[in-house]
Amino acid sequence: MEAWENPNARADYLVIMASREEVEARDVSRASASLKRLLEPNNARRLKGKLVFGIGGYDADPRELFEIPEVRTWMRKLDREFPYWFYFLDLGPRSTLSFVTFSLCGYDKVPGGKMIHGDDLAAFVATHFLAMNQLAASLHDTEEEIDDRSRAISGFLFPAE
Repeated sequence: MEAWENPNARADYLVIMASREEVEARDVSRASASLKRLLEPNNARRLKGKLVFGIGGYDADPRELFEIPEVRTWMRKLDREFPYWFYFLDLGPRSTLSFVTFSLCGYDKVPGGKMIHGDDLAAFVATHFLAMNQLAASLHDTEEEIDDRSRAISGFLFPAE
């Protein structure tokens, strides 16, 4: 049992990191097992909105993590096993939701940055809201809790200009 799994443990946020070695081996088993332990009801309720997820070992690579083809492939594989990012990811200053989104969607380089393909983003949002809503319903979250989280996710992904 990890320390964060103790029902009495206080958690402001939880960092789960995968390694470059896991990515290069195309092995999502460790990350998937850690993430799936979040689905246990007591863990899920305590850690909702507190997850920071990352991949270590690419510090010397000048590309953004989501620009690395092996990372994108690995993230797609992990996402098939754990599509509950919207329920768990922190949305504050250390949020990794942008990393997850860009890793799972096609994008183009545009002046000043990158833009996700609209169809990919629509499919990503629909799929991940469905997973979040199914998990929330299984945990007996209230409609108000689900709506609040949905608004927070939407505000993060589609900030008002």
